[in-house]
Amino acid sequence: MRFRPQFGRLLSAAVVLFTASAIATAAPIAVNATVTPLGALFHYEYSITNNTPDDVFIIDVTTPKSLSAVTDLMAPMGFQIAFDSGLGLVSFIEDSSRFAAIPTLGFSFDSPFAPVASVFNATVVNGTSGVYNLTGPTESPAAVPEPGTAPILAILALALPVLLRRRRNASNSSDVIQAN
Repeated sequence: MRFRPQFGRLLSAAVVLFTASAIATAAPIAVNATVTPLGALFHYEYSITNNTPDDVFIIDVTTPKSLSAVTDLMAPMGFQIAFDSGLGLVSFIEDSSRFAAIPTLGFSFDSPFAPVASVFNATVVNGTSGVYNLTGPTESPAAVPEPGTAPILAILALALPVLLRRRRNASNSSDVIQAN
């Protein structure tokens, strides 16, 4: 199979553009969860990132509707956490700190319920338009590429044409040797 030089350049450009667009696209509010088995329980850790210029003052995450669904609630300093078993919600609440573009870490709880797909609802206040809500899926870190993945893909995309050219040149030189 023989590749043309244009194909290698086109492939490189496509990978670089895809990588750049994936890095540049950020959800207005991201709620990321990490779940770790802990004996008969599951330990849930959340990080929250606010990519809006507005003030996100409460984030609600869905949980099973059960009195025993959530235990050992923990929140980072400057925030509060609450559980409503009737609504099946864990709420992360601003107190003296704010959700920012840098992920806020440290929200956690334990649950006997295994992880399932969940959604969050963010209540946001804007000085001009008032209060509004944003809803989205709670993201699992497994769905997000590791920070080193994008540079590796970019390097591979840039190196691919060079490797193909070397291979082609090596096969051409072996043809010349066999002709002699």
